[in-house]
This record gives sequence, structure tokens and C-alpha cells, in this order.
Amino acid sequence: MPSRVAVLGGGAAGVVAADTLARRGAAVDLFERNSVLGGLHRSVECDGDVFDIGAFFFTNDHALIETFPVTRPLLVEVDHQAVSVTPSGSLDGYPSTPRGYVRAHGLLHSVLAFGDLLVARARYRHPADVPAYAMRNMGRMVYRDSGLKNYLERFYGASDSEIDLDVVRMRLSVLNLYARLGRLLRLGLLGTRPRLQLHFARPQAGFPAFYGAMAESLAALGVNVRRGVTLTSMRRVGERFELSWEGGNAAYDHVVSTIPPPLALKLMGEEPGPELAHMSLLSLFYRGTLRVPGNVIYNFTRDGKWKRFTVLSRLYGPSAGKDYFTVEVTGIGAMTPRVDELAADFDHHSARLGLFESAPRRVGHAVTERAYPAALRGQHAAVEAQRARLAAHGVLLVGRQGNNAYLSSHDVALAARALAASVALR
Repeated sequence: MPSRVAVLGGGAAGVVAADTLARRGAAVDLFERNSVLGGLHRSVECDGDVFDIGAFFFTNDHALIETFPVTRPLLVEVDHQAVSVTPSGSLDGYPSTPRGYVRAHGLLHSVLAFGDLLVARARYRHPADVPAYAMRNMGRMVYRDSGLKNYLERFYGASDSEIDLDVVRMRLSVLNLYARLGRLLRLGLLGTRPRLQLHFARPQAGFPAFYGAMAESLAALGVNVRRGVTLTSMRRVGERFELSWEGGNAAYDHVVSTIPPPLALKLMGEEPGPELAHMSLLSLFYRGTLRVPGNVIYNFTRDGKWKRFTVLSRLYGPSAGKDYFTVEVTGIGAMTPRVDELAADFDHHSARLGLFESAPRRVGHAVTERAYPAALRGQHAAVEAQRARLAAHGVLLVGRQGNNAYLSSHDVALAARALAASVALR
């Protein structure tokens, strides 16, 4: 009789783990509380257009696509162009380029900044916090002048000294481009910007079509995809796990969890411990006529609460002759009471920067409360303690939420594949 495995959560980690386990011969049940799979890969249909809640792109060798090749024909090939709005209001490549820096600050200032980088490389050999890490990679002057400091503090809702260093190392690997002095010298002060090799976007119909194809592939392998199911309890009974939900229960040999550790502990009937801070995401949906290039625009200025917006019309074509785009605002705590305030802040700030021909029109929004754990220093030990308690029960953890790991969906899928391949099946 094959091993029975329950996979909790139907995001990128969950679907890849389910696929790998099923191909190894396990009988797999995939539990997702929402009506569609995808996790944070979420689209919302609003006023006749399909908006995403964030900026999502895929490379040709993305592990999610390699796991589900049936999705490849559905993807839209794009020329990904990330642009940052600098503190001076000028435009640059993301996060900053030598050419853009010289244009904004002049040659003499740029030469001094390069010397400052050399000093920072010697001074911050073993960075202990985010400011030291960023300055070692970019130099103190570029870190300040580029607006990256502003962006980090806006993104995480805390001062840069309070942000967890490991999180920034994982999320901003692009900074490593600036750590290689040889590369910087080859680019030269007038060199071109480093390009992110991102080539594909989700299907024009939205993420439900993307993950719907995955669900069909999983079903063909015998995976029982249980959407719209909320688990009520999970307990260890001897060598097995018993899971219950409204109207049903079943026993499993293994549980692979991609949900946050506090939720998994509560299912086990345990108190997770002190409440940890979480980040929420507000996605504002707009139509308008954009005046600046790029399909993802980052806010590196000193004010404005929005972090970036994704111009979907530059991926899928305009809507009634207009651009349509999603503005992201992140912060610690609840977002729902602040929707109108944060939308007004974007309207005012974007008008002052002159990003649009005329004031864009907001057509809707979506709030994802507790989208991911807050990246604050001091929380890592508490999360590790929660993970250790679940591991003691034999629960296997993977994914951004399950492991509290701020990884790309590609890296999450790779980790899920490796974990599923290591499960001892009979």
C-alpha cells in the first residue's frame, strides 16, 4: 500500500511537493483553503481587467515551469524593464546603475562615490546589520543617494537597522552585482545597467489559468486536490497523522506543511507562543496614461508610502487605450482601514513626480493581510523555535511561509522538490 501524504497549502511550494511525491508513488492529498491554487500568485478581475496583487515574472528555467511543462505555452513572453524613481525624481535602472548615478550626481561626485565604495569594502568586511551590508556592496554614498535605504525602510516598515540581515541577503541578491569590483570597473561609470534576465509573465487570463493547468496535471497523477477546505485539527496518532476538516478526516504517513508555523501549531492543538509581527500587502488597481518607461517602477524617493507598481498593460496590451497597473503598499499591521489614505498618498505623490499624463483612476483594490512574516531582527529565534516544535512532531516544513524563508518562487520550488524527494516512502 503506498504511503499517504498530506500537503498543506497550494502555492508554489505545495504544488511542486505534491507533484514530486506523486511521481514517486505516494498517495497525495493537497489541501488549499482558498477556491484556487497559487498562494501569493494571485490575480483579481476588476472592472473588466485582470490585475495581479504584485509583480511576478518567470525565467525560462524557472523550477515551477520545469515541474509543470504544461504551463509553458500559457505564459506570455515579455521584455522585463525595472525602473527606479530616485530621490531626485529622476529615473534609473533597478536598483541603481553607474550611468544613472553619474547623470543624477555628476562625474566628480561619482568618482568620490567609487572611492567611498573602496573604503566601505575595507571597513565592512563582516557586516552585522543591513546598513553595513548595503554599504559594503554599494558604498555609503550610493546607498544613500540611490534611495535604496528609503526603499528598504518603506518595504519592511522599519528602519534599516531593525531589518533582519538574512532576509535582505536573500531578497536583494542584486546587490551582489555591486560587490564585484571587477564587474563595476568593466561597466565603468558610463556603463549600462545590470539586466535582470526575466522573460515571462503569467497567462493573460490570470493566475487561475496558470495554476488550473497545474491542478489538472496533479489530478492526472492521482493527487486529490482539495480546494476550499479549511483544516480544523492535526494530531499525531502513533506513527501517523490524523487530519480533520469540516465533513471529513483521514490518516496520513507524512505531512508536508507550507503554511505559517503558528497556524500549523494551532492545528496541533498547541499555543504557538508570543504573537510575531506580520507584513500585510495592499494592492491598488488603477487605469491611466503613464509618462515613464518600464513595466515595473520602484519608489526609491524619500517620501510616498507605495513601494512599486507593475504596468500590466505593457505586458498584455492597453485597456480601452489606457495603461492599467497595480500599486503595492506593504506595512506591519492591518491595511484594510488605511486603503483610502494610502491611495490618496499615491495619487498625491505620483502627481508631484509627474508619472502620468493626468490623474489615474482607481478601479479597485485587494488586501492580503499577513501576507508574510515581518523581517525584523530578533524574530528569527522565535520562528526557529516554532519550526523545531513542528519538526519534533515529524511535520516537514517547506516554502516561504512554512520555513519563514524570503526566497523567490523559483528557489521555493527547488526546495520543495528536494524535500519531497527526500521523504521516506514505503
